Amino acid sequence: MLTFFDIETKAYPDDVLVNIAPPFDPSEVKVGNTKDQAKIQEKMASAEAKHYEKYFQDAALNPMLSRILVIGVLQEGNEFVMLEGEEKDIIEKFWKMSVDKDGRLHDLIGFNNSGFDLPFIIKRGWKYGIRPPGTLRRGRYWSDYVCDIREVFNQYQYGASGTLNEIAEFLGLPKKTGKGSEFARLYDEDRSKAFEYVKRDVTLVKEIYDRIIGGY
Repeated sequence: MLTFFDIETKAYPDDVLVNIAPPFDPSEVKVGNTKDQAKIQEKMASAEAKHYEKYFQDAALNPMLSRILVIGVLQEGNEFVMLEGEEKDIIEKFWKMSVDKDGRLHDLIGFNNSGFDLPFIIKRGWKYGIRPPGTLRRGRYWSDYVCDIREVFNQYQYGASGTLNEIAEFLGLPKKTGKGSEFARLYDEDRSKAFEYVKRDVTLVKEIYDRIIGGY
């Protein structure tokens, strides 16, 4: 069975992140020959703010600093579903949906899922003692059940590039409906719009798959 999916994540709260963030190092700030203490302090304050701002921005991409908020799943013959709720339950439901009744793994298809989604799900699962299906990997490599359409589009060249929107536009397909970096806020403010956002992302993955792989 073909299983198309996409995850959205949410960073830990700022008051948690600030306690585990690497400390700001004033010695790394170059002030040149400036003697004006006010200007030096202003530059230090700006550098410190940027230090923590970047840390907070990047946190949602780090499985040690964030959690899975939802996983969108679209399977052959089934309606799109958005798994949400307790993270442990989301991961368990996803792996359960990823195998058939005999325990055979489905084809897991996503965008950068080999570089981000699957490693993130696996690592967050380990936090709860959840192991992924054993046929997911072959040692250092993903099994043939894993299909990353960005890698396919780039013909497996090293350093695969191109965003989901860029590839969609190139293929003449309708693009995403928002930005992943804004999803956590959207999810809190409007659950129905968040649902449509994830649904469009997963549907777009399927549309690209159908264009470049389907039918072969």
